[in-house]
Amino acid sequence: MSTCPACRAPTIPEASFCAVCGEKLPEHGAGQSLDAYQRILTLVFVDLVRATQASQSLDLDAYDDLIGNLHGMVDQVVESYRGMVLQRYGDGVLACFGHRRDGEDAVLAGTSAALSLARQSPNRLGGRHVRVGVHAGQVMCRLDQGGRLMPQVTGLHVNLAARLQEQAEIGGVAITWSSLAGLSRLAKVEASAPRSVVLKGIDAPVELVDVSDLTLLGQSLNQPALLERDEVLSQINGARLGDGPGFAITGPAGMGKSSILSGLSGAQAGDVAAIYISARASLSEAPLAPVRATLAKLFDPSSDVAALNADLTAKGLDSTEQEVAVLAHLLHPSNPLPVSLTPEKIRSLSIDVAARVLMHHHRTTTARLLFDDLHWADTDTLACLEKVIAADVVPPSHLIATGRGQPRVQEFIERTGLTEIALAPLSDDASARLIRSELGLDTGMVARIVDMAEGNPLYTLALARHAAQLGPHAENTELPTSIEATFQSIIDACGPQKDVVLMASILGRLVEPRHLRHLLPDRAQLSDELDGLKIEGILQSGPDGLQFGHVLMRDAAYNMIPARRRRSLHAQLANALRTAEPDLCATYPQILADHSLAAEDHDLIPGDCIVAGMHVLRDAGFAPAIRYFASAIESIETAHGDGAKAHPAYLPALSLEASARVQKDGFAHPNVLKSYNRLESAVQGDASVSMERMAALYGLFAHRVISGQLRSCRPMVDEMAR
Repeated sequence: MSTCPACRAPTIPEASFCAVCGEKLPEHGAGQSLDAYQRILTLVFVDLVRATQASQSLDLDAYDDLIGNLHGMVDQVVESYRGMVLQRYGDGVLACFGHRRDGEDAVLAGTSAALSLARQSPNRLGGRHVRVGVHAGQVMCRLDQGGRLMPQVTGLHVNLAARLQEQAEIGGVAITWSSLAGLSRLAKVEASAPRSVVLKGIDAPVELVDVSDLTLLGQSLNQPALLERDEVLSQINGARLGDGPGFAITGPAGMGKSSILSGLSGAQAGDVAAIYISARASLSEAPLAPVRATLAKLFDPSSDVAALNADLTAKGLDSTEQEVAVLAHLLHPSNPLPVSLTPEKIRSLSIDVAARVLMHHHRTTTARLLFDDLHWADTDTLACLEKVIAADVVPPSHLIATGRGQPRVQEFIERTGLTEIALAPLSDDASARLIRSELGLDTGMVARIVDMAEGNPLYTLALARHAAQLGPHAENTELPTSIEATFQSIIDACGPQKDVVLMASILGRLVEPRHLRHLLPDRAQLSDELDGLKIEGILQSGPDGLQFGHVLMRDAAYNMIPARRRRSLHAQLANALRTAEPDLCATYPQILADHSLAAEDHDLIPGDCIVAGMHVLRDAGFAPAIRYFASAIESIETAHGDGAKAHPAYLPALSLEASARVQKDGFAHPNVLKSYNRLESAVQGDASVSMERMAALYGLFAHRVISGQLRSCRPMVDEMAR
C-alpha cells in the first residue's frame, strides 16, 4: 500500500493529494528508483489493547479521539527517536528505525521508543494500554520523489513484528532475542529469559524476550577507536621506574586523546582501576572544580564536618579540624569555612588536602590517575596535580594526562617532567578502516572522506556520520570542509531535535535536563528526545552528567544561534534560574554571572559579577575574581559612560578588583598601582557620603600605609572622619 511522503498515511490509488494532510502525492509510478536498496531495519508494531471493546463502549467521537491520541503519541515518540511511521492500521501503527543508518543504533532506538510508548500510554490514552512488538530484519527500500528511502512494508519481517506484539503483556514490550542480543555495548537491558513461541503464519518457532527497562550507556562522536595507537599504549604500559613521573598526550582537537584515556580506563587497562579527572566542566572559573567532581565520588558531598571526619578516619586519613572543614567546603561550597583562615591559607589547605586524598586513594587502589583536558584546568587544579606528581607516589605508567599543545600545557609538562606523546594523524588505511567499522559506506565515499579529514579521527568519523545521514544523496553532495561545519550539518539533519541541541548549547559543556526545560517549557517529549540524541552520539552520559559527544559539537551548535537570539536565551535562562533555583544560585553564583555576561545585560552584570567575584575570592580564586570584578567595571562604564561614577556598584567593583589584585600580585605590582590610581580618581570625583565611598577610601588608606606613603594619608583620614 502506498503512503503519503509527508504524514505516512495510507493513500488512495491514483489520488493526486493526501486525504489526511493535503500533501501533493507522486504521480502513479513516478519518482520511483529502478534500484532497490536492502536495509536492515528495526520494525516496531504498536497495538491498542482491547480496541474492539473500546469501539463498542465509546461513542463514535470519543473513539475517534482515542485513536487520534494513539496516532499522535506514536508520531511524537517515533520522531523523538529519529524513526519513521510507515503505516496506520486503525488501532495499530507500524514504525521503523534505521532507515538512515544500519546498525545497533536502530535496535536501541526502536526498543527505547517501544518502552516509552508502553510507559506513556495510560496517561495519554485515558488509562488504556498498548502492546508493542520489536524485530530487526531486512526490508526492501526505494527512493521516493523527494529522494527519501521508503521501506516497502511487506514481507516476513513485517508480519513477524505484527504477530510479536500479540505475545507482549498488557503494557509490555516483546522483542525477538536475535534483535536484542547486540545491545550490551550501548545499553543495560532488563529483560526476561528467552522463550520460544510459535507465531501465526510463521513456520519456524521464534525466540523472544519481554523487555521491562533499559538504561542508555550513551555513545560519542569521538568514540574510542584506538587504531594505530598501539605504540602509544605500549609506551605507557611498558614504562618503568626512572622513565619519569608519567605521560602527557598532546595533539589538536579531535586527534583521539580522550579516546586513549577511555581505552586505558577500560578494556586496554587490564586489571588496573582508574581515577578519572576531567576539566571539561561548565564552571571553568571555579577553583579546583575538576578535583571537586572527583572527590565527590569518594565522599558524600552532603556530609557535615563530623561525618566527613569519621569517613576520613575510616579510610586511614587522619586530618586536623581545619583540614576537614576545608575539605567539606570543597565538596560543597555551602559548608562554612573556619573564620580564622585567610583566603591564602584556604587556598593552600584546599590544594594540600585534595592532593593528599588523591594520593591516598591511589595508594589503596593502585589505580591509574587519568586527567583529561589539561588546557581547561584552573591554576589550583594544576597546582594540586603538581603536588601529586612531586610526591612520587604514582608509577610512571599510572599518571596520564591529555591536553592541546598550548603554552600553559607545555609549561606544565616541562615543570613536572612528564613525558610528552604528540599524537600523529591516522594513516589513510586506518582512517578507511575506522569509517568502514562504524558505518559501512561505499568505497568512493570512504576515499572522499579520508582525503578531506587528513587523518583526524574526530573529523573522519563526523564526516562519515554526515554522509550516512545523507544516504544516496551523499555522492552528489559537497561535504563540509571543517569539523565545526560537519557538526553543524549533523545538527541540521536532526529535524525537530535540532532545537533541543541548540538550546542545550546555551547551558554550556554540561547539559542539566531540568535547566533545559527552562528554555523548552512546552517540550512534552524532551526526555525521549534527549535519549534519542544520546543514541545518535550527539549527547552522551559522561562522568559528570549529560554532555555533548564532543565539546566541539557544543561550540558548533552554539555558533549556529544568531547572536541576538543567544543573548536573549542566556537572559531567559538566568531569570528562570534566579526564580526557580535560588539555592543553586547562592551556592554557585558564577552560573548567574556567566549567563548575565553572555546576555550582555548591563542591568544585571554588575551585581551578579560582584557576588560571583566575592564568592571565588573567598576561596582564594584571585584570577577569576579579578575577571568578574573587571567585567562589572567594564559593564558599568559601557552602559553609563561619563556617569559611571554615580552608579552604586562602581566604587565597590573598583575597590574589590584592587583588593583582589593586591592579594594575587602584591602591593608593588604595576597592575595593582594602576587599579588603585583608577580607584582614587573615582573617589575624588565623588563627593557623596556613603558606605561605598567609605570602603573605597579605607582601601586607598590601607594601600598607602603599607606602601609607606604616610604623609599623604592625612587627607584621607580627615575625609573618612567627615
